[in-house]
Amino acid sequence: MRTLKYLFPVWLGIAFYCVAAIVTGPSGISAYKQLEAEKQKQIENIYTLNVTRERLEGLKSALIYDEDTISVYARDLGYGTADERFVRIVGLLSGQTAPDLTAGEVYIYDTPIYKDDKTLRIIALIIAAFSFFIILLVDVLLFIKNI
Repeated sequence: MRTLKYLFPVWLGIAFYCVAAIVTGPSGISAYKQLEAEKQKQIENIYTLNVTRERLEGLKSALIYDEDTISVYARDLGYGTADERFVRIVGLLSGQTAPDLTAGEVYIYDTPIYKDDKTLRIIALIIAAFSFFIILLVDVLLFIKNI
């Protein structure tokens, strides 16, 4: 039993490393939750891009097949038919509305924040060594007391 207690620091270091790796390690719970949040942001971005794509496809088909749409956009750009005349008043804001033709935004993902595996091993080793020296110090003090 006397030598068996010196295995306690080894198991303490292993237990700390296992728990820390599961919670804050590179493939731990914390990193997993951060990746899940990034996945949700990506899904929302894909939804926004699909809405934009559908809107642009509708605009494209309207410009291909509908002559009235073409004439409205042509008038907004300052074009007209041969018999039309335009009057522009200087100093007033124009009522022209250009279509919103953005193709979406570039989404740059955040890398998950986690503790490096090497750091966790070093901390576990320090905890094991510290507890080993405490047990050794207690045994030495008890040995000196009994002398």
